[in-house]
Amino acid sequence: MSAYANQKNPKGQGYVRHHAASFRFERLADEWFLVVDPTFYFTKDGFEPHRFPGALLAGKKRLERNAAVRGQVMMWQYLLVESGKSEAGLFDTEKPEPILDFENLPLIQLSKAVPESAWTRTDPRANEMESCDLFEESPA
Repeated sequence: MSAYANQKNPKGQGYVRHHAASFRFERLADEWFLVVDPTFYFTKDGFEPHRFPGALLAGKKRLERNAAVRGQVMMWQYLLVESGKSEAGLFDTEKPEPILDFENLPLIQLSKAVPESAWTRTDPRANEMESCDLFEESPA
């Protein structure tokens, strides 16, 4: 969670950005996996929803790069894995079994990575393709 002042009007209402995510389960073969889609939730004061969250989210997503999204996925992984680890309290007679258990993401070693600068490049033919209809023949 991070609070931000109104940049255009310092006396005006700012906003608070909360980490959020949408989750869905997918089954691959005989195993279930949780798909985590990191996002943000915006409020005026930490509780009341912001009037224009879409504009704030679009601005944040435009600035995000791969490393930022990776960091959020790692944060959710830590929270989910640790939430399943319950320790017996001083007066507990038995340790409760978790209903749902999460594991750490597998580590994958890749020989090459895509440089961050490559994500900002545009297709040199983007302007000519803008005016083309998908169902028309391409100009020769």
